[in-house]
Amino acid sequence: MKFFFFLLFRISLRHLLRQKLRTFAALLAIALGASVFSSVRMAIDGAGESFSSSVTQVTGRADYHLTAGPEGIPEELMADFLHHPDVLAAAPFSSVYVLPDRQDKQGERPFLLMGLDPFLDTSFRQWEPVSSEEDSGGISELVTRPGAMLVTRSLARRLDLGHGDSLRILHGGKPADMFVAGILEEKGLALAEGGGLALCDMATFQESTGRYGLVDRMDLRLHAGADIMALEAMLPSGVQMQPATVFRDTGLSMVKAYRMNLLVMGFVSLFVGMFLVYSVVALNAASRSREVAMLRAMGAAKASIFLLFITEGLLLGIMGWLFSLPLTLLAYPFLQDGVGKTLETLFFGKGVAAHAFRFKDLWLTLALTLFVAAIAALYPALQATSVSAKRAMAARDFSVRKPGAGKPAVLAGFGLLAAVPLFAGLPALDGLPMGGYLAAFSLFGGTALILPWVLARLGPGMALFLGRSFGVSAFLAARQFRESGGRIALAAGALTTAVALFVALSLMITSFRETVRLWVDQSISGDLFIRSKMAELNDYRYPLSAELVAQIEKLPSWDALGYRRVKLEKNGLVFDLEAMDMDILSRYGGFLDVTGNSSDAYFYSGHGPIPLLVSEPALHLHGLDKGQILDFYVDGVFLQFEVKAIVRDFRTRTLALFCDMEALRHQTGNQEISGMRLFYNKSSGDGGQEKDLALELLRNQLLKDYGDSVDVVAGLSLRNAVLDIFDETFAVTFVLLAMALGIAGLGIATTMTLRVMVERVELLTLRSLGASAFQVRSMVRWEAGLLLAFSLVAGLACGFVLSYLLIHGINKQSFGWTFLFALDGMNLLAGILMIFLAGMLAAGPAMALALRGSPAEALREGAS
Repeated sequence: MKFFFFLLFRISLRHLLRQKLRTFAALLAIALGASVFSSVRMAIDGAGESFSSSVTQVTGRADYHLTAGPEGIPEELMADFLHHPDVLAAAPFSSVYVLPDRQDKQGERPFLLMGLDPFLDTSFRQWEPVSSEEDSGGISELVTRPGAMLVTRSLARRLDLGHGDSLRILHGGKPADMFVAGILEEKGLALAEGGGLALCDMATFQESTGRYGLVDRMDLRLHAGADIMALEAMLPSGVQMQPATVFRDTGLSMVKAYRMNLLVMGFVSLFVGMFLVYSVVALNAASRSREVAMLRAMGAAKASIFLLFITEGLLLGIMGWLFSLPLTLLAYPFLQDGVGKTLETLFFGKGVAAHAFRFKDLWLTLALTLFVAAIAALYPALQATSVSAKRAMAARDFSVRKPGAGKPAVLAGFGLLAAVPLFAGLPALDGLPMGGYLAAFSLFGGTALILPWVLARLGPGMALFLGRSFGVSAFLAARQFRESGGRIALAAGALTTAVALFVALSLMITSFRETVRLWVDQSISGDLFIRSKMAELNDYRYPLSAELVAQIEKLPSWDALGYRRVKLEKNGLVFDLEAMDMDILSRYGGFLDVTGNSSDAYFYSGHGPIPLLVSEPALHLHGLDKGQILDFYVDGVFLQFEVKAIVRDFRTRTLALFCDMEALRHQTGNQEISGMRLFYNKSSGDGGQEKDLALELLRNQLLKDYGDSVDVVAGLSLRNAVLDIFDETFAVTFVLLAMALGIAGLGIATTMTLRVMVERVELLTLRSLGASAFQVRSMVRWEAGLLLAFSLVAGLACGFVLSYLLIHGINKQSFGWTFLFALDGMNLLAGILMIFLAGMLAAGPAMALALRGSPAEALREGAS
């Protein structure tokens, strides 16, 4: 054992230190890959933990919730459950997001105002005001003083509030004047929503929000063995009884596929870093063939040689991981902010707070890094065990020459490629597209295994063609593909993988963005959008005032498309039912159909189920298809809907349903309008200046008259905001992709250096036979160019296949979306050319190495 460590530190480490630049490149690749993987994993897991913790604090010790959607539950129902023998405790709960009414409203963030019964709530949630006199008036003031609320210390600091201060709040209804009755202790419920919340008595909440006699939900704690069916039988129509964990579990399940996809992308950096570890260990093994042969001559076992090189790879992994720690500390805050914002926007809404950096979360990355490093060192270690003293003393290639890949490897490669469509057709496993991942890895693995076979067969014909066209240097370079196909297969495979990811992600993102752009222009058409303040956060519970709607409908220059959005729940699924004036929509926009014809839902005969359009994720993730009948309670009325068509929609927190406004009004009698889209109906030849002026005048007038209760947004700004969210969502993906390509560039340099080292005698022999320095450099340049060209062609082919897997497999099973294929040929070609040029520049060190030494050395080494 002592002798082994002597060899490790005196031979391996010393050689690594001599090759500072090469070792630094490998360590940098590993450090970057490990830091990105760690940061991404901790950011997304931290956001999930924050969301789960926040929901758990709000849910408290409740076993079940009674809910009835945005309509709310009559508070009289409380008495029936409070005195039921199966109910241990019951308490009402309501909440709404509000905005502080300050001069600079643009910079303010909303916070959550909760309404509860301070006495009944103690059985469910942990909260209490601080005991100091200057910070709290106590619970008695909370229940006796109108407008009194308790705020968290975090919110008090943010808004510069103290005990006794007043605060005017805005929401979708009328503004309300609140009073700070105290500060909450920083524990329990006060930690939810990242500390951005306030509590008030239920009576105060109802008065402040205008929801008299209604509560959002009722929390229940039940005795063991309670009769759930008997309790459900007590519920009035439209009220549901659900486990208290449904909301949390639904939120976490939505983000599960996103988490997996992001982690796979993070692993790509480690995967490409594995190639650098392979290159370093292989280079060191090639340059130390004499030492290996001497060890074998002195009786060293093959197992010891194997362990020596495996340990060298593990040391690179450990050092790379150690170097990744400061990079992770630097990258984590930025990735946490980017990932956290994406999760808030796409999945969680609010409730994601910053998550502290934890070193214990890095051990998984260490284990994965060591595994990757060991796999990378495996092939050079196995080849090193086959070194004989005679070949090593002659400084010749320590590897066994083979004309190409073995027959079993080729058959395995074709088998993996044949399995790609089989894996791609597998259904999702627990919501994860495991079949798609297996298909992608089969694609890369199969391609890597058949590359030597393809290169060996291309070599002779390609050599003759290039020799006739470009001379002897091109001929000799092409001949090397037949001789060295197996040796360069891993290099070509790694570069092919990086290029394929670049092509596939470029195609997917281009297709996704183009589809989203079409969807935005078609389905979110409109020049001006009006809705209640913070409508999205508060599930559109506040309709527009009748006065505002009447005023808008009288405007002669504007066509108004009114819509109503209702949040519905069924079997653990959350839906957004959006009813709109389909007649006006058909004139200014419409839907992007996936299956069926959306126009079939534009008109309702007045009899039978209401025609319904369903978003694409409902089809692919939950099996809702044309012809199915859905039933919901809307406004307390039992309604049936028939699915007429599947349309594209890219919401993530809910499933979208669409129907005609008049059909819904006819069945429920509810005339409320949640929002309006306005279309300028006058044409002018001034390039749109008249329209822009009219839009700005109307917007300013509406904000002046109704700014406390509504948000007024220009349609162009809203559509650009949607596209900005799309771009932000893929920001991390672009970073990971750029890093993978950069590390692949380092890999080209080390691969070509290895090629020159193992062919050193042949190159010096060519010099001794009269080859010029220009011809030798040209030969190396041709080898690099052929390797790059072949990898780019293979990468393009794999990239198009992988893009199909991403668009119609992985994304479809992860999020329920498919995209219209779009190709930005010029940008893709520019990217491929840049990769090629960067690869040729990276081969520069190998060209310089090819000219080191004198031709006489070749004669001495060949004779020995």
